[in-house]
Amino acid sequence: MKIAITITLVMLSICCSSESTYEAALKFYNPGSDLQNAGVQLKKLVDTLPEKTRINILKLSVCNICHSCGF
Repeated sequence: MKIAITITLVMLSICCSSESTYEAALKFYNPGSDLQNAGVQLKKLVDTLPEKTRINILKLSVCNICHSCGF
């Protein structure tokens, strides 16, 4: 279950447009405070990356998820 939450944190940090949007989306998954704090820090770091890099990370993540699910 923690791996699913971790993947969700990464995907949300890339997809959400602002930190407040990210925090609102994160509450749905009800992570522990350590995971929530780590996610917020991750979002701040992701926001410093160039847009092309964020898109490539998203593509890589989606490809890995699809590959591991057998698609």
